[in-house]
Amino acid sequence: MIATDRPITALEAIQRSRTLDYSISVAEFRLDADGRGEGARMVAAAGMADKENGTLTLENFGQAPVRLRNVRPG
Repeated sequence: MIATDRPITALEAIQRSRTLDYSISVAEFRLDADGRGEGARMVAAAGMADKENGTLTLENFGQAPVRLRNVRPG
């Protein structure tokens, strides 16, 4: 799983758009021994980090991501 901050445009910041609540991009891949598999991607997600447990909880990740099928090395 990869999680990173997403680019925030100047217009979003100036307008204080609701999209500012969704500042994380996330990708998850499940690969077999040959490097092939599937995954999910969410460009704009809201999340909360639990530093004590070392976990990240994402809002709606199970419901709203783009599903990636037939993932393989490029």
